[in-house]
Amino acid sequence: MWYGASTLLLLRFRLRDRADRFPTVEHHRDAGRLPITVHGAHPLRPVDWPSRVASAQVKSAILLAALTATGETTVIEPAQSRDHSERMLRAFGADLTVEGERSTTVRIRPGNSVRGQEVVVPGDISSA
Repeated sequence: MWYGASTLLLLRFRLRDRADRFPTVEHHRDAGRLPITVHGAHPLRPVDWPSRVASAQVKSAILLAALTATGETTVIEPAQSRDHSERMLRAFGADLTVEGERSTTVRIRPGNSVRGQEVVVPGDISSA
């Protein structure tokens, strides 16, 4: 799975103190600089992720990776973050549930075939 450089740097920054939770090793070609190669465990193990902050970016990265894990992955946030990825994954056929009083627990189970679809993404004038 490929992510843009800015996404990798953001995730590395946000998760740097929790790297032991992931079965991955980063190899830097030039210490601390891009590009980097991330090698995951084979097979990818599921994780129960109690997040310290509500972050749609971190949650999405974990959920996307969990599509190929060997079991159910759970992300628990202290507050609900944006749910665009959950909506997209459900629409594409992923076995995903959102639970909790404030919709802060997301569970995804691998195995379902996720099908790409044609979608319309509206422009965001605030990003101009």
